Amino acid sequence: MDQRLKRLLGWIILPPLTFFWLFIAGWLSGLGNGLHPDRPVDQMDGILQGSDEALVYFGFVSCSTVCPVALANMSTMHRNALHPEHSRLVFISVEPYVPAESSQAFAQYFDADFQAVQPDEQQLDNLLTAFNASASTSVRKPGDVDHLDVIYHLKRDQGQWLMAGIYPGNTTVNPLNLSP
Repeated sequence: MDQRLKRLLGWIILPPLTFFWLFIAGWLSGLGNGLHPDRPVDQMDGILQGSDEALVYFGFVSCSTVCPVALANMSTMHRNALHPEHSRLVFISVEPYVPAESSQAFAQYFDADFQAVQPDEQQLDNLLTAFNASASTSVRKPGDVDHLDVIYHLKRDQGQWLMAGIYPGNTTVNPLNLSP
């Protein structure tokens, strides 16, 4: 291939690739900074009694790739938090038909402090709506559930739960150390 053709192909391919990676980087930095700061989150009072902060993750028990990484990261965040006694770890199962004991055992495999929530279909819909999240049965892999791989950081302020930040499941940032 001659040099002119290589240069021409570079100009054709490089701009879209550059835009794509800039878009991905911007999206991820938006997650890291929290896409919905200080947005109230309903549905959590009954789940998060007696705490001031929480890390929440929507996942499923039979996940063998993405969910374990996020739950392990959450456990590390909690263990390394400035005030772990004031925070909660919550795993919300996006599989309403899995036994509650299975969800609890899965979450507590990563940290004994995890609280697993096993909502029925209506409760799950309400929680997903409250978090502006989604989950659906995978069309690519039967038995899997497609869901966002994000860790939600919640803080209580004047009796109300607020979204303090949204982070990728594989984050190295510890939001529990970012707050006073």
